[in-house]
Amino acid sequence: MNSPSIRPASDRPGGGRTVGGRPIPLALHHQDALRHAHGGISGLVGISRDITERKSAEEKLKLYAAELEAARDVQEKNTRKLTKAFEELELPRHERRPPAKRRASSWPI
Repeated sequence: MNSPSIRPASDRPGGGRTVGGRPIPLALHHQDALRHAHGGISGLVGISRDITERKSAEEKLKLYAAELEAARDVQEKNTRKLTKAFEELELPRHERRPPAKRRASSWPI
């Protein structure tokens, strides 16, 4: 028994085209021998399925995963910057700059 294989449809018998004549770029193909009662091969049976849409979806998924990874890298970089800025704000009092002096307001409270 042969296992299923993914290969270009043009590699298999039948020309790799749909009934409408459209070329099939990729196909899942499985074939097996038909045996008669004495165990000899009397023919072949095969199944091919167009998996072009599936392969296209897998490629899109790979692109989305790469975009997500890039966004994650940016997030981690920004988190490190914010953590550093926060740590600088928490310096001991003697290392901080004194607060700016406020002017007395002429408006009554």
